[in-house]
Amino acid sequence: MKFVVRTSTLVGLATLIGFALRLPLNDTIPPRWDEGWSIAHASLSIGEILDITAADVHPPLYYLLLSAWQAMTGYELFAARYLSVLLSVTAIPLVYAVARAWSGSRRLAVLAAFFMAWLPLGVYYGAVVRMYALAPSLVLGAAYAALRIMRSASSAPNAAPPSRDAIGSVIPFAVSAAGAMLTLYHAVWALAAIASYAFGVAVYRSNRHAVRQLVAGVLTAMLIFLPWGIFAVPQFLARAAAESATNIGQQFPITYFLRQACMTWPWPSKWVMWASCS
Repeated sequence: MKFVVRTSTLVGLATLIGFALRLPLNDTIPPRWDEGWSIAHASLSIGEILDITAADVHPPLYYLLLSAWQAMTGYELFAARYLSVLLSVTAIPLVYAVARAWSGSRRLAVLAAFFMAWLPLGVYYGAVVRMYALAPSLVLGAAYAALRIMRSASSAPNAAPPSRDAIGSVIPFAVSAAGAMLTLYHAVWALAAIASYAFGVAVYRSNRHAVRQLVAGVLTAMLIFLPWGIFAVPQFLARAAAESATNIGQQFPITYFLRQACMTWPWPSKWVMWASCS
């Protein structure tokens, strides 16, 4: 008799392994300065959180979520890190969903879930009090919604109206993408890659419905983010200008990094970089 393990069981096992790998780090990782900043920042009122975050390098969503969590659990480091563990492990089933939708292979998707459970960066940053535990899950949510739009919209000819499945994916895409940008500004690069891939495939397949749904999702995400952008961008730019004048943030020009690349890359690469570094 052939023994068959359900896919859901394997994904659940991967999630439990990810949880088991992250939880012990709550006691073993030395407290970081920026974790203390997160806990102190989230202990303020909502108005103060928004005012301070507007001039900070990170947006407010994670701090608001941590504030609500601390209202229930208190201000202990372990409790704050436990929230990160819970947020981080949600990326494991989401990785399965994205890999399954993209590749069509259950085996590959299960392997991707186990890889996410083990991924060292995911394990470490899934156990510290920072927004890095939340951002991957939101980006993955946007990726899954984009793949659903492409799949369901492509199931009907261009002359037919878009399916409900595609329309129902626009809002999850927009909410996930906007949530990612409101959690970590640099999430925009991953979202841009996802949107570029989805648009490229839709245009290549001449799938007008998918293009419309993706455009609607991107515009809705931008609309959700817009109030925060209007509020925060002027303050953020003012801080950046002040730090640029005094170099408080120890900012380096792009030529510094190019020179570092010239010194560290193997000698054939130096010829490629010579024009930029000389």
